[in-house]
Amino acid sequence: MQIDDGYQSDYSGLPDHWLRTNPARFPDGLASMYQAIKSNGLKPAIWVNVHFGDLAFVQQHPSWFSLSRRPAAQRAVDRLCDRWLGARGIDNIVRPLYRGLNRWVGST
Repeated sequence: MQIDDGYQSDYSGLPDHWLRTNPARFPDGLASMYQAIKSNGLKPAIWVNVHFGDLAFVQQHPSWFSLSRRPAAQRAVDRLCDRWLGARGIDNIVRPLYRGLNRWVGST
């Protein structure tokens, strides 16, 4: 069973926002969801996206993003993926997210 978009606490794209659930929808967090799915004989899966929408964060960490390779400026920060993330962005955004998801699965 796939947990789809909307479980996360925020849509900015920061790792901790993906790793914390929306308290109104899932007040008991990821581990509780994982256990509930498994207890019903299903295999849990989770949806993540290559979206990043926090312009202020990008402006604070410009070296994490390859902004010179971005298309027209009006596209803002939305839809950043490996083409737009520099090595530091991958190290500080992508890797922490997947490490956190691995910890979540390993802790249940």
